[in-house]
Amino acid sequence: MTAPTPADDPYAPDVPRTAWAQALATLDMLPDAVRLRRARLGLSLRAAAVQIGTTNATVHRLEHGGGVNEAMYRRALAWLDRTEEEASRG
Repeated sequence: MTAPTPADDPYAPDVPRTAWAQALATLDMLPDAVRLRRARLGLSLRAAAVQIGTTNATVHRLEHGGGVNEAMYRRALAWLDRTEEEASRG
């Protein structure tokens, strides 16, 4: 068995990604991104849920890679795109 090359790794930084590969990589990073953003802002699950427009149980699922629908992924991504100042205001 040979060692994998960068071309074998769709997540290697120097490999051009298709739109699907980029979307999948974003979804893979979403749980950590939500958890880190919430921690950086000092928000509880409930406070983050209010800002995202969902329930604290759904934020928990987001942070743990649980099943959420496409609309929720879009809301979470929109929340992550907000500036720190916007997010701290709610």
